[in-house]
Amino acid sequence: MKGKWNLLIGLILGAILGWMLFYLRFPAIKIHHQFWAGLVFGVSIISLLQVIRTNWYKSSGKRSKWFWFLSLIAGIVALIWVLELRSVEEKITLEKEHYERLEDIARGENAERIQSLTPLIAQLIDQLDRDISADPERRVGDAMVKRIAELTRSLKPRIVEKGSVVFNNPLSPERAQLLHALIALEMSPESFDQIKKVAHFGHSDLIDADLSGVDLSGIDLHEAKLNGANLIGTNFTGASLQGCELQRAEMDSAVFQHADLKRSNMSWSNANGAVFIGANMDGADLSSAKFRMTNFQESSLQWTTVANAIFEDSDFSNANLKGANGRRANFRGVNLTHSNISRTDFKEADLSEAKLDYAGVKEETWMRNSLEWNAEGLDELGARFNLVKDSTGVVKFRLEPNQ
Repeated sequence: MKGKWNLLIGLILGAILGWMLFYLRFPAIKIHHQFWAGLVFGVSIISLLQVIRTNWYKSSGKRSKWFWFLSLIAGIVALIWVLELRSVEEKITLEKEHYERLEDIARGENAERIQSLTPLIAQLIDQLDRDISADPERRVGDAMVKRIAELTRSLKPRIVEKGSVVFNNPLSPERAQLLHALIALEMSPESFDQIKKVAHFGHSDLIDADLSGVDLSGIDLHEAKLNGANLIGTNFTGASLQGCELQRAEMDSAVFQHADLKRSNMSWSNANGAVFIGANMDGADLSSAKFRMTNFQESSLQWTTVANAIFEDSDFSNANLKGANGRRANFRGVNLTHSNISRTDFKEADLSEAKLDYAGVKEETWMRNSLEWNAEGLDELGARFNLVKDSTGVVKFRLEPNQ
C-alpha cells in the first residue's frame, strides 16, 4: 500500500513540475501554446489513468469496469478540448494575419498620401512667400488664408512610427511642418492671427519643437504632442490645447491665459513664472512639474493630478481646485484666498506660509480632518480661522480669518 501512495505522490509532483515547465514557455511550445496546452492536458489525463490502472489494479489483482468507462469519457473530453483550442488558435492566427495585411495597406496609403501632399505644402509656402514679399506690410490675402485652412484639414492625422517607437494616438507631422513654415515666413501678426482662427493644427507632431517666444494665441492644437518642446515665453492665450502632451516641456514665462488645457499632460515640465489666469485645466496631469511663482488666478483645476509638483509662491486666488490630488506637493507660500479646495487631497503636502483666507471647503470637520494629513502648515488652523457658511452657495463653508 505504501508503494501505491508513493506512486500517487510522484505522479502529482510530476504533474506540478510539468506545468511549471510549461509556463516557462519552452521554445518548442511557445508558439501556438493554446493548442499545445490542450494536447498536453489530454495526453496527461490518459497517461495518468493508464499508470494508475497498471500499478493499482494490477498489483491488487482487481479489475474495474468503471476504469474503462472513465478512461473513455476522459479521452472524449480531452479530444473535444484539443479540437476546440485548435479552432480558437486558427481563428486568432487568421485575425492576426488580417490585421497585419490591413496595417501594410494603411502604411502604403499613408506613404502615397504623404508623397502627394508634400509638393502641395511646398507649392503653397512658395506662393505665400512671394505674396507677402510683394506686400510692404507682409499681409496675406483672404483667398490664401482660406487655402491654408483647407490644406490643414486635408492633412489627416495618422499612426506615426519613429524608429522602433509607434505612437498609438494619431499624429500629423505634415501639420507641424506647415506650422513651422508659416512661423518662419514672418508674416504680419494680423495675417497670422487670421490663419490661426481658421486653420486646424490639432494632432500636430511637435515633439522637441522650438516654439519659444512665438505668438500662438487662439491656435487649435488639441491632442498635439509637444513633449520636450521649448515653449519659453510662448503665448498660448485662448489656445485650444485639450489633451495635449506637454511632458518635460520647457514653459517658463509662457502665457496660457484663458487657454483650454483640459486633460492635458504637463508632468515633469517646467513652467516657472508662467501665466494660467482663467485657464481650464480640469483633469490635467501636472504631477512632478515645477510652477514656482506661477499665476493660476481664477483658473479651473478640478480633479487634476498635482502630486509632487512644486507651486512655491504661486497665486491660486479664486481658483477652483476641487478634487485635486495634491499629495506631497509643495504649496509653500501660495495664495489660496477665495479658492475652492473642496475634496482637495493635501496629504503630506507642504502648505507652510500659505494664505487660506476665505478658501472654500465642503466638510464642516475640514480643519479637524486636516490634522490627520501629516501636512506642514495646517497644525494651527483652529487658532487662525473660523469655519463659516458660504453665502454665495459656491461651496458649503469658508475659512474666515480670526480678527
